[in-house]
Amino acid sequence: MSIQYSSITQPGAWLEVIAQQFGAPVIDDQIKLPRKLGEGFFRQYYPFEWLTVSYLRFKVHQPMNVERKGVQNRPLIPIVFYLDEGEQFVNDKQYTVGIHNNNGIFMPSPEIDTQWIFPANKWITNLTLTFNRAWLINQMQDKNTFLYRLLTDKKPFYIFESFSPALLCIVHEIERNINLSHNLERLYLYESILRLFNAFLSKANERLLDETKSRIHAADIAQLFQVRKMVLDNLVDPPSMIVLSQAAGMSVSKLQKCFKSVFGKSIIQYAIDEKMKYARNLLATNEYSVSEVGFKVGYSNLSHFSEAFNKAFLMTPKAYLSSVENTQNECRCCVLNNRK
Repeated sequence: MSIQYSSITQPGAWLEVIAQQFGAPVIDDQIKLPRKLGEGFFRQYYPFEWLTVSYLRFKVHQPMNVERKGVQNRPLIPIVFYLDEGEQFVNDKQYTVGIHNNNGIFMPSPEIDTQWIFPANKWITNLTLTFNRAWLINQMQDKNTFLYRLLTDKKPFYIFESFSPALLCIVHEIERNINLSHNLERLYLYESILRLFNAFLSKANERLLDETKSRIHAADIAQLFQVRKMVLDNLVDPPSMIVLSQAAGMSVSKLQKCFKSVFGKSIIQYAIDEKMKYARNLLATNEYSVSEVGFKVGYSNLSHFSEAFNKAFLMTPKAYLSSVENTQNECRCCVLNNRK
């Protein structure tokens, strides 16, 4: 089976195009896969005029080929978060994508041709945030960032990103809340979606600017991204500088200098900042105590954890957890009052 679509101009148009090719109706912003094809659903949410959320979870009986045709001058740009492993072709180049892969997140401009091949009898899950390019550009005050330059350039582009622990935490939170149906209950979902969008933008902006790229050899850049992955994969107990330098094939001093040039921070500070973002997102779930979160991110001394968190966010983890609890209690009260 083959499905084709192109970059759209209206948020709901994509779901209608897919529904027609499945031969299925769109009901309450959702398509249920016909039984003859498989099982699962394609669902969309519209929390804001400038942002659409698509959540797909499905399994097909026969392999399915999905092709996105590039189109010029379209306003919407997707950010695809791959929650399962799969294969993707971009401009005839093949990539392995997935939540545990370097290519876990994909953002293309409307002009880019893309193809996915979904195997039979395997569950596929992904989450896509589609934003309005002009809206985001207008919100950006700092013009000297990777994303501003990328979005204002006239050239077609696509980028891949890996999942950080903080991004993973927010995605799992969204999956837990994805079935909330009441409008006020969906505030939990939309709040998580905004945090995911902001966290992705922050992560993407850590990429090299063009002038930084020109000063560092391409092979070294690839090794630096590998070092970053090693740090992110081992946030609780990061590898030593010697281990990282050996993996990068650089001296410790060269590694530290190049890493800071590329990512704007020392390796140690980068690891601490990512660890604190992860801690904040764990606290935001309201499922763990401060001490439990501190332990999960590698702190045996609670005062040291509180000090690091306060330095990162200008508030203690206890105060942050209290703000989360108060916000959720207020939302629950609104829901209950509305139901009476």
